[in-house]
Amino acid sequence: MTGRWETSCWLAALLCSAFAIRRLAAPDPDGARTSGGASGVAQVPAPMRDDSLETLEETVTQGNLFRLARRPASAAFAPRDGRTASPMYVPPPVAPPKAALILKAIIGGPPWQGVIEGFPGREGSTMVRAGDKIDRYTVRSITRDSLVIQAPDTTYRLTMKSQWQ
Repeated sequence: MTGRWETSCWLAALLCSAFAIRRLAAPDPDGARTSGGASGVAQVPAPMRDDSLETLEETVTQGNLFRLARRPASAAFAPRDGRTASPMYVPPPVAPPKAALILKAIIGGPPWQGVIEGFPGREGSTMVRAGDKIDRYTVRSITRDSLVIQAPDTTYRLTMKSQWQ
């Protein structure tokens, strides 16, 4: 009994092998071979022509190759980081950050001097007098309890939160 099954299996394997060898040896009428992938046919590349680069460029630019419908999107692309991706998108203007100036102390009595923290690009406190220019900031006036600083776009009036008793 096992001899019949074994003989049948060997015969089936031999027939499958013969069929595969015959199929691989026979030339395809289209000049292409099956690739075994989902598409089934791999194309043999045609020789290059002189106008092939212009044709490919037109195909890429006009054909929207990366879209399934092969046509432009209905909405313009607008990136979230503020870059301009198309001439239709104009990001809103960004206001420069405001300085966080803090009046720490007022020293003396006339002429007054002030101690300020928070100048951009400076660490720690800075002692100022009326008329001093620090970067783009100008100290306009200092009184017993307040200090006025003129920035390019804003005037800051700094006052003491509490006075020493």
